[in-house]
Amino acid sequence: MTLRRTALAMALCVLLIIATAITEIAPANLGYAAEEQQTNAAETESATTTTLAAPPSTLLEGTCEKQEVVYASMTAAGAVKSLYVVNELFSEEPVMVKDFGTYSEVVNLTDGTNIARESDSVLCTVESESFAYQGNLTSTDLPWNVSVTYELDGKVCSPEEVAGKSGELKITIETTQNQAIDPLYFDNYLLQITCTLPMDHVSNIATDEGSIALNGSNTAVTFSGMPGKTGSYTLTAHVEDFEMEGVSIAAIPFSMAIEAPDSSALIAQFDELIEGADKLDTGAEGLEEGTTALAAGTRKLESGTTQLQGGAQELSAGVAAYVAGVAQISDGLAQAAAGSKTFAEQLEGLSQASAAIVRSLDQTQTQMQQLVNAIQTSPTMSQAEKDAILAQLSGMSGQFSQLKDYAAGVEGLADGYAPLDSSLTKLSGGLSELAQQGDELTSGSAALDAGVSELAGSSGSLAQGADKLSEGASVLAEGTSMLHEESAIIPDKVQAEIDAMMAEYDKSDFVPKSFADARNTNVNLVQFVMTTEAIALPEPEPEEVQETDESLLSRFFALFS
Repeated sequence: MTLRRTALAMALCVLLIIATAITEIAPANLGYAAEEQQTNAAETESATTTTLAAPPSTLLEGTCEKQEVVYASMTAAGAVKSLYVVNELFSEEPVMVKDFGTYSEVVNLTDGTNIARESDSVLCTVESESFAYQGNLTSTDLPWNVSVTYELDGKVCSPEEVAGKSGELKITIETTQNQAIDPLYFDNYLLQITCTLPMDHVSNIATDEGSIALNGSNTAVTFSGMPGKTGSYTLTAHVEDFEMEGVSIAAIPFSMAIEAPDSSALIAQFDELIEGADKLDTGAEGLEEGTTALAAGTRKLESGTTQLQGGAQELSAGVAAYVAGVAQISDGLAQAAAGSKTFAEQLEGLSQASAAIVRSLDQTQTQMQQLVNAIQTSPTMSQAEKDAILAQLSGMSGQFSQLKDYAAGVEGLADGYAPLDSSLTKLSGGLSELAQQGDELTSGSAALDAGVSELAGSSGSLAQGADKLSEGASVLAEGTSMLHEESAIIPDKVQAEIDAMMAEYDKSDFVPKSFADARNTNVNLVQFVMTTEAIALPEPEPEEVQETDESLLSRFFALFS
């Protein structure tokens, strides 16, 4: 869109320069016609129109060139009141010409002589270099419909209502195509609209569509209407006792050939745009690939965190079971340690008792040995009695040895059980500490489970965001690719637009056509001058003459005074 506007601006600049040149030339071309309009009334009084029979066709030899200036008298609101054409014929030698046109009246503007005419034509004898006559048209149709509206202090008023008024005035002039007339004129004519405002009645003039220039004691506001275009032109002003000359509209053929501007420099500037679009497209493709990989990675992360969440939950459950088992073992060891302590105490008592038994047995064994010695040396006992007693003592000695071995075993058991009891006590303490660490492990596993759950939730959001980012990057890549493709053809499009615009306003192939009658040939110029009625101050009301009541006698004497 920016490029199109740039091209349009370049074309319009060229057109405005040409239009300015044309508007400067137009008054000179229309000078003759304007002078004829001013003197028309006087000449009409001196000239007559005569309907004569056509001369012999042998006299209608030769051709001549022709120019037409169409004058339109309009109301202050833009409605056409009357039309007439000033026809000027040119010939290097005398010739009689039949000039076509349906007129209610014709006036000789060259020498004032009568002009012969038929119902749809005028018979003109061009004896010198040119011949001019005026023909009043029976039709009031112009190629343009013109509307002039007036708003005073925001209220739409008729021209008669704004005359002599004061306030904030808005004038709007609109031009549209009259479909009843050949579009040749609407499509090929440039309009120059001029509003002449008296400086002593109008101030603070403003407009967005036209130009403002000082012209003596007046301010001229000029608008230009392009061929083939409808127009709406507005000016605002502060008025005091408002009056103004009529709005003047000149229409001239826009038949000049327009040379297209050199657009090579403009087209060359698009190379940087194309290069930038190419780099942007490449970067967008890389971004799309990166975001796609990111989306895939986040989906893997989401899957991994989901598995991690399940493992953390299993770990937490295992830690809980482990802690519970450690607690049970600790409790059992505590009970075992307590029982071991009691058993150790009892074993120690037993060991002490065994030691006492061993001492007693040692004494008894000593005494038995003494008894054995006494029996063996007794002179009173028979040998059989000695053997019987010695056999019993020998059996008792064996039992004593067993008792001593048992007592020694009990003592050794007590000595060996003491380290075991100490180990059980230490193990119980260690398990208690382990149970406490298990509580910490339980808290840590719970925190791990919670953290992994949060990570799983965050990874899900991250995956969704990455997917959206990937989608956006894909859309961006498509857009940059389209931009790259479109930018590559912009130079051709711009050149085509410039060529089309130039073609639209290049009227070099325009061939003038008679407005009076299409049967007229060799027409090299047709112009239009349209003028609205002036808005004049209301006529002052005449002062009332106060009649005096004179007596009859006074009037009688006045007759002889």
